[in-house]
Amino acid sequence: MAFTTYDPPGGLATSLGGLTLGLIPFPTSERTDYEVHLAVVDEVGDKITAHPVKFRRKNGMWVSVLGPLGCLPIPGRSLRPRETLFLDFGDSGARFDRKAGEVTTDSLVEALVIALKELPRERLAKVRQARQAGIREVGIEGRSYWYTLAAEFSKGIEQQEKADQFTLLVYGEKPRSVLQPREKVIVARRNDSGHWQPVPGYLKKTAKSLVSVTARLENGIPAHLVVTEVSEPALEDFLLVQTTGGDLETVEAIRWGNKALLQAKDRSLPGLLQRKSTRDLLNLIAQVEESFAELNQIAATAKDQAQQGVAGGGTGGTARELALTCQERDEILKPILAALKQEVARRGQ
Repeated sequence: MAFTTYDPPGGLATSLGGLTLGLIPFPTSERTDYEVHLAVVDEVGDKITAHPVKFRRKNGMWVSVLGPLGCLPIPGRSLRPRETLFLDFGDSGARFDRKAGEVTTDSLVEALVIALKELPRERLAKVRQARQAGIREVGIEGRSYWYTLAAEFSKGIEQQEKADQFTLLVYGEKPRSVLQPREKVIVARRNDSGHWQPVPGYLKKTAKSLVSVTARLENGIPAHLVVTEVSEPALEDFLLVQTTGGDLETVEAIRWGNKALLQAKDRSLPGLLQRKSTRDLLNLIAQVEESFAELNQIAATAKDQAQQGVAGGGTGGTARELALTCQERDEILKPILAALKQEVARRGQ
């Protein structure tokens, strides 16, 4: 549905040293077609969709290379007042781009309003009430925080019919629209049968010690947060190297994982060696060796990037930090792997 058309400047002219030469003006225009898709995610992770809203943005210009004839008004309808711009190597071009951008933004907002009006108000009100009720306060390490659980689409909302994960959003104060969360942690996922299943995660920025978080279901839907201070962390929780994001995010994730691994080695490894079955220990050995292989690959790539940076006159930057962080984890994993293999060998005697 076309609902907006814009013919920005009434003319564009060029002035050269105060001397103007009249030439026949000629029209030109730019057209862009848009299709806006709107979906509201409800309290259970399903989408409430509206029909696509289509519109065309048109920039109409009446141009004269030299002379005042470009100032003649363009015939036709315009939703914004026409302007005359002079290409004087000043800010006229930037002003034109800014105004054209503002019209595009306004058009997109108008499209969203049209799509929202199509959705049932009662259903939207229920979603809003559920989101407001889902903003809760929680105590972590003796300090108060605010949180909410948000349904998310891991592959993108356009690629999935239903959300497949719930993410914990932690705030230092009661959240509002302009406030960004200080931390995000996945606390629930849909299983193969389509039902929600709580999954554990760890607070990496909010908590100083090891604090586990997961969702508690209510009527089969993630609704509440469960916070647990972990005294004996599970070794396998920290073996996977998180490489999502750029090098800086990977460095931070591995650095946090290294601290957690040290605590797991000191607190949990002795008891783990006694309680785990031989089969479980062999599985852990395989996971540790897989982590070694992954670390070596990341470190090798980071070292190459760091060397290229140094050769170019730099310091190696984040790539150098990533290589050093991988080396640090390597040194933590070595005694863990040795202890696991030693226990398996002892049981085989």
